[in-house]
Amino acid sequence: MEVNDLGFVAIVLFVGFPTAFLFIPYAKTNA
Repeated sequence: MEVNDLGFVAIVLFVGFPTAFLFIPYAKTNA
């Protein structure tokens, strides 16, 4: 359970952080 939770958190951070970093300027440009 702990391994799955840590893996899930790692995936969320690894994928979500760059996505948000790229998406925020894109959203500001279109807003």
